[in-house]
Amino acid sequence: MRSIGIRRVHGLVVERQIPTHERDPPVLGGFKLAARADRCSCGFAGPSYAPDGRRIVLEHCCDNVGNGDALFVMNADGTSLRHLTEEPPRRRQEGGSDQTPQLSPNGRTILFTHCAPDCQNATINIHGGNLRLVSDASVGAEHANWSPDGTRIVFRITVDDTFNIATSRPDGSDFRQVTFDTADTGANAGPAFSPDGALIIFVHRPGAGGSRDIYVMDPDGGNLRQITHRRAGVHAGVERGKLRISAARAALIRRA
Repeated sequence: MRSIGIRRVHGLVVERQIPTHERDPPVLGGFKLAARADRCSCGFAGPSYAPDGRRIVLEHCCDNVGNGDALFVMNADGTSLRHLTEEPPRRRQEGGSDQTPQLSPNGRTILFTHCAPDCQNATINIHGGNLRLVSDASVGAEHANWSPDGTRIVFRITVDDTFNIATSRPDGSDFRQVTFDTADTGANAGPAFSPDGALIIFVHRPGAGGSRDIYVMDPDGGNLRQITHRRAGVHAGVERGKLRISAARAALIRRA
């Protein structure tokens, strides 16, 4: 992948890229979000492209919107910025916010976390209408992502004093909890479907403050397997398909 230009769009860094190798992933519209503004008391964060690359949904927080985030949409070049949700003053004072917007595969519906202050999954159409809460407030659902075909969503819930993973239809029906950790056994977060929808990938942190690692499982929670194995001195990140090893660890390997 080769960068052919970077520009700033309402505080977000957008990079123009073109594939240089047949194995390079496709980039919709030729653009990707190279970075995002840090979350702060006033600014933009949480950008997500529409599937066709023509629009971006994002969070914004500022004095004229409130202490909690609200959702905005704009064209990919930064024009026509407009808000989709706006926080009433009472809800702002109680810590309400709308966060982590994700556009559906067909580009018509935005899935996001709606906190008032308890968090739930919510949907709204791309034009700002038909706001719906699509999860039970008792499970604290948040940080949801779509399946590739748009028929299910996966998200984090809070049960048994820890984070677990669940799925449902986009309207909240057919709720299924698929991990069952407790505060003693660990926590799970950051779930997302694989591009073919056959797997869910997520982060698991063992109980008693263990190191985080990446796991995958079938959408029903079966066939769970660990795919990174973090240990002291080794960063389990991936860089160009290879394990990235810290300088200190590499020095020890060279001496061995």
